[in-house]
Amino acid sequence: LGCDTLWRLGLPLRAVETLLDVGAFHEALRLVVKVKGLPREHPAVAQLVPRLLPSVLFLEAAVMAARRCNDAQRRAAIMHMLASFLREWDPTVVQRTSLGTKSRLAQAWEARGGVWPQGLVGGEEGMRVQGMLGFWSA
Repeated sequence: LGCDTLWRLGLPLRAVETLLDVGAFHEALRLVVKVKGLPREHPAVAQLVPRLLPSVLFLEAAVMAARRCNDAQRRAAIMHMLASFLREWDPTVVQRTSLGTKSRLAQAWEARGGVWPQGLVGGEEGMRVQGMLGFWSA
């Protein structure tokens, strides 16, 4: 089923998961943001929450989307968009709990076998992105 069909069938969580699974990061964000404008009683509001849709899924989709870009600035923009979104979606997920620890997002990414993709966003910009997402453990 297409994501539009899933949405119309009252399955917004499955629609967003499907988009994230294929790296359709921007499209998934659009659906999540769309829900913010709905009345609280709408079923989608209860489904699209960080507890049911972990932030690490957005990170995986953002990395997939960025890897498809040849332009370094676009890759950086995707990762900045991710960081901005996550600060709204689940602010504590990108915070480090203490000096020398990584964020819950970084820990979840690594628990799933993820390694920060070298060269995705290089240089100082890459370090800045990793810091915004809580990947530094210094």
